[in-house]
Amino acid sequence: MFRVRALQQLHHGVGISKASSLSWARTHGVGREENLSLQEIRWWRQVWRLGIALGLGISGAILITRSDRTLAQIVGDGTVGTLVNGVRTLSCPGGTCTITGGTQTGSNLFHSFSQFSVPKGGTAFFNNDLKIENIISRVIGPASNIDGILRANGTANLILINPNGITFGPNAQLNLGGSFVASTANSITLPDGTKFSATTSQTPRLFTVSVPFGVQFGGSVALEMGANSGDISVGSDGSQAPTLVVQDGNTLALVSRNVTLNGGTLQDRGGRIQLDAIADVTLKNGAQVDVVANGGGSIAINARSINISGGNTRVRAGIDTGGSVTDQAGDININATEAINIDDGNNNPMVSNQVLQGGTGNSGNINITTGSLFLTDAAALVTSTSGMQAT
Repeated sequence: MFRVRALQQLHHGVGISKASSLSWARTHGVGREENLSLQEIRWWRQVWRLGIALGLGISGAILITRSDRTLAQIVGDGTVGTLVNGVRTLSCPGGTCTITGGTQTGSNLFHSFSQFSVPKGGTAFFNNDLKIENIISRVIGPASNIDGILRANGTANLILINPNGITFGPNAQLNLGGSFVASTANSITLPDGTKFSATTSQTPRLFTVSVPFGVQFGGSVALEMGANSGDISVGSDGSQAPTLVVQDGNTLALVSRNVTLNGGTLQDRGGRIQLDAIADVTLKNGAQVDVVANGGGSIAINARSINISGGNTRVRAGIDTGGSVTDQAGDININATEAINIDDGNNNPMVSNQVLQGGTGNSGNINITTGSLFLTDAAALVTSTSGMQAT
């Protein structure tokens, strides 16, 4: 089924808060929250809450563009006990950088870096204990350029936060057993109110993404975007772009001011891919967002404006070959407060939710909510069954 709903405005009234200056927070950037004044709330009254469902208890991922900064260094900042190749504050310039230490609270492990970039041929290896479920890493220095491998042990989920931006180069890879979230958020707040901040600024947050966790948290975390948050980019052009894949059934999320996929592929078979932006989400030059599997698989894109164009760019959910009559694909939800543009570019960009040839099951819906929707030339929204539909 295909649903489109046009809105004049989309408002979400949400409370805003800021961190208090607890002594431990001064050292580690972690603290509790107190309410802002009514004047501040009115000033920053437009706040969005967007949900990211996680496969194994956490979600996510996000990228950011600052291609002029490509320092191939991983350096701990000395605050939460992070060690890089056994050292607190010296750089690891390349090869395999083994990350240990950090601060553990329950099944969560916190790391903090003054710089975090991975060059071509390099690996950032989070050598965590197998009991760790969530690795939360902040970067308080320049933008991160990931052109190598991000790796962790077991099924741990990885959240990478850098307010100054994150770029995924053509050689970027994920070697994770859990979900991945990349974000340019200023901070993350856990269900008990504990905050892990990547900036000392107390500027009111502009945008909040709520991330539901599993039973181990009993609630959700919030990624809090500031007015000066950086951007996320995957690939520099359509011919040189990475393939970022998480294990089936997990979550891959990018949360930023602007999210751009310039070619490249995000793949999560049967899982959830979510792209959230304060401003624009842009998919172009053959970018692929793909959750097609034998069941499940959902996509959510939320922004002010969403642009999908040319070069066989695809947003795909549905049932692959195989499957059974009980298999059900998830939905594609695309929400823009202003406009959605799907532009042909002579290569038929497509948003599809299908039961493919040789597959059995039910496809999901394509749900669109926006102020304006533009489809140019051969651009298409498709829900169909080429295989066998369940009855």
